[in-house]
Amino acid sequence: MTSIKGKNGEASNFFSTKLIRIPKMKIRRTIFSFILMCFCLSGSVRADESYDQNRPGPKSILKWLLAYLDSSAVDGIDQRYIEVPKKPWQIVVRSNINQSDLKMRSYINAEAYTNSEQGKIQWEPRIRTDVTTYAGAWVGYRGFGIGMAKNVGGDKGNLFTLAATSSKYSLNLRIHHFQTDNPVVHMEGYITDENGTDEYNNTEHFLLFEPIKVKTVMFDGVYFFNSKKFSNLAAYDQSTIQRRSAGSPVLGAMMFYSKVSYDEPLNNDLIFFMNNIGRIKQWQASIGGGYAYNWVIGKNFMVNATVMPMVSFYNRLKIYTYDSYLYQQAIIDSDDYDDDVMINYDKWWIKPLGKKTVKGRVKLNYDARLSLTYNLKDWFFNVNGQFSNFRYKHASSSGRLNDWYVNASVGLRL
Repeated sequence: MTSIKGKNGEASNFFSTKLIRIPKMKIRRTIFSFILMCFCLSGSVRADESYDQNRPGPKSILKWLLAYLDSSAVDGIDQRYIEVPKKPWQIVVRSNINQSDLKMRSYINAEAYTNSEQGKIQWEPRIRTDVTTYAGAWVGYRGFGIGMAKNVGGDKGNLFTLAATSSKYSLNLRIHHFQTDNPVVHMEGYITDENGTDEYNNTEHFLLFEPIKVKTVMFDGVYFFNSKKFSNLAAYDQSTIQRRSAGSPVLGAMMFYSKVSYDEPLNNDLIFFMNNIGRIKQWQASIGGGYAYNWVIGKNFMVNATVMPMVSFYNRLKIYTYDSYLYQQAIIDSDDYDDDVMINYDKWWIKPLGKKTVKGRVKLNYDARLSLTYNLKDWFFNVNGQFSNFRYKHASSSGRLNDWYVNASVGLRL
């Protein structure tokens, strides 16, 4: 296994990761588009006593909007099961821990690059971020809220969140950037030549000059069929209180985008072992159904569990391939071979060969959520988490991304 020292000749820290800040203009456009879409889904604008059509100024629009959210919060619910507090605002102090785990797999035909009679090598880079901790605040009104958190442990950066939840649906948007220059790589396989068979089965840290960069964007929406007795708001927003146990079938949709890139000259070895692939983009749309249940224990404690298998009906991959110094050294005649090929970093180069967009196979993904809530008059305490799984496959390369987070909150209703 080749180990590459980091900058200044020193090995990089294991699993060194960084949360890259999103440009402010992109954040503003994302916030505006997200809120506009949420309000359009909430219902069309209609005139009522809270909205003065003769003077549609900012104050009257805001007044109408808050009145609409107040009325929609109690619309169609069974108040024996769901209590809507009179105080609509939630001020929350929140901590968050999260981790992303990306595993890629590539198969290499050893006969093409060695003098072996036969052989096959399986190469599995694994990129796992540090468990990262954030602390911040959240402000919400009847299911619509905004939050900001500051890193206090693990990788560096800020965490920005948006959510829109009504009695009938839940919408969530999450954008995550991370990178590592120290993936864990598992290599397994064999090579057979005139001297016998060599077998490989080992797992090591693979140090890189340039980090592997990963970006994921996930947007999901869930519809609750039994909104009369079941409240998702009680589990994940605390703008309502579930008084009796109830469950609901759910229908969900999810849009997912990811980009994995390591197309730098000093990543010659990684590109070579990944069959000359230096960048992968994936677009995926999934739909599925499942069940959510709120279990009320005693007067103030509630446990929520939601499980939703999903089928990806739209799966597109864009594969970027590169020629490289190591690849050329592997296929040229032995008389011209550079014996120091793996340490002559100054000679390493890459050149784009092309890109190809392919239709990926239908895959089964998973989405699971758990929430614990305790209500005490105007105060509430909540711990909730989510686990998501995404898969892709193309020719001799495949992979999966596991993404999870846990929120712990203390909040006050105003």
